Amino acid sequence: MLENRRVTGSWVGGFVLVLMFCCSVLASENKAEQTSKAFITKLSEKLELKLQEGREAEKLSDDRYLNDLISEHIVPYLDVDFMAQKIAGDYWGTIQDQSLSKEMKDAVIAALKRTYSVALAAYSGEKIKITHSKDYANYSLVRVQVKTRDRSHQLDFALRKNGDKWKVFDVSVDGVVFSKTLQSSLAQQFRNEKPETVISNLRGGDLEAL
Repeated sequence: MLENRRVTGSWVGGFVLVLMFCCSVLASENKAEQTSKAFITKLSEKLELKLQEGREAEKLSDDRYLNDLISEHIVPYLDVDFMAQKIAGDYWGTIQDQSLSKEMKDAVIAALKRTYSVALAAYSGEKIKITHSKDYANYSLVRVQVKTRDRSHQLDFALRKNGDKWKVFDVSVDGVVFSKTLQSSLAQQFRNEKPETVISNLRGGDLEAL
């Protein structure tokens, strides 16, 4: 078993809240001409309203409701292919050679869903503030501040165009990069286990969610 992968509820809550925020924007108004900051800022109030409605209706503790919410509003707007490759790292070639690419992507989605479900169930009305954005040649970076009752968290989202749509391909929370953290957690297992065993663990929950 891997050790030291559990993070605090507020860390996960902040990560998921803003990731859902970004992806809900993508689902609603994904216009190619918009900058990443304008694109995300425009619908921030809509997301906060949607989360608040779910909280007030006491649906955020319903596993089926959360799974449907994640499947509809988050997963389609992530660059899962790229995320799976980054997380697999040097072992992606082996995964491809053994025709396990789809299984690896499904496992990443399953791990994300576990993380999201815990965080969304704990949502308590945090506020979102976009503080910075920068457009690079191949991607854009949007910095977001999430305030909770106890502290604030800094989240940096990496987005890029996939066709004419924005997609999130990585995120860092208080300086901790999601893909690198999970890649590091899996690397030892890839060295010691068959790829299908590592993927099965990730998909089935033997690996704790970030």
